[in-house]
Amino acid sequence: MARKQGWNYQTHQPEANLRFQVSKTSLAGFRDFIANAPEWMHLRDTDHTQGKRPPAAKPFGRLYSVSEYDIPESFSCEIPGALVIGREGLISNEHGEVLADSFKTHGEIGARIALTRAQPDLENIPSALKGRYISLRAFATDNYCHWLLDTMPRLGMLGLCLDDEVKFILPSPLKSFHIDSLRAFGLTDSQWVNVESNVTAVEQLTFLVSTPKPNRPHPAHLLAMTERIKHNILGDERPTPKRRIYVARANTTRLILNRDELLPVLDEFGFEVVYCERLTFEEQVRLFAETQVILGAHGAGMCNHIFCPPESAVVELYHPLFWQDNVHRYSVFYRQPHWHLFGVPVDAGGIYNMVIDPEKLRDLLALICAS
Repeated sequence: MARKQGWNYQTHQPEANLRFQVSKTSLAGFRDFIANAPEWMHLRDTDHTQGKRPPAAKPFGRLYSVSEYDIPESFSCEIPGALVIGREGLISNEHGEVLADSFKTHGEIGARIALTRAQPDLENIPSALKGRYISLRAFATDNYCHWLLDTMPRLGMLGLCLDDEVKFILPSPLKSFHIDSLRAFGLTDSQWVNVESNVTAVEQLTFLVSTPKPNRPHPAHLLAMTERIKHNILGDERPTPKRRIYVARANTTRLILNRDELLPVLDEFGFEVVYCERLTFEEQVRLFAETQVILGAHGAGMCNHIFCPPESAVVELYHPLFWQDNVHRYSVFYRQPHWHLFGVPVDAGGIYNMVIDPEKLRDLLALICAS
């Protein structure tokens, strides 16, 4: 559409640099690998036409092997008279044509569904905001992980020199981590606008595409965003990573129900228990910048590993029926060894709760901390 409309269109990564991203094997204790390898083979060979495919089926192969995936180009284009629609930030031109690239889940079909969900009142659009804008609205921006890894890399596309004349349209609903992370990146309150309307018209929109779909940010933009935040908070001198932290979860889903049984093991290896949701964004960046080993169940808090130094170990505790390999993939970008341990599912009224074998955890931590 950009070429058809004659918009200024720019590719941000040369084609030669877009080949593939290599995802290395996640490490595990020998007993855990032997225990789970048959399940991997079963999931790979099962005919899923008769039932719902388990969420973990596809990532199992990437977990225990070296794999590659394509990295599409990232790009920007200048859209005059654009509309920003709904909390998920659909973008349309002045004629009401929606850009499928503005919604990263299921392409054009997903964009249509999101448009229906937004229910925009296109007959009563407020007057266009004057000037040039960048939208920070996108799929699931109310989730810390999606905000940090899907939306914030857009800022990494802009380089070190931010045009003071550009304004940023904030997510909706607005959360404290949105503001804290934007300030940490170097934006000021005068550079963003918080609009209540379901449809926002702007005079000029710089449309940024830094990721082809959720949980697949372009590594160059993710790294640029991370480094700028760390520089602004930590300066040029980085702390020596010595801390070992266990990232606990304060909510009611994906809990480790026998955490008290694990505390003696964590104490044995010098781990401290932290709740990321109780820390400010800056406190989280400083904490993880000092961390040598990060351990926890799959969740948003573990995404803070991007602020850990290279060579810091990332250890994820997986529920066998609910886990993804996004942290595993990102750890490759940051040269961080990734380890994992599978728990045992427990139906205790919650969603994807589990227990972890203390002895398996002790064996794994002994291996990690000795390396």
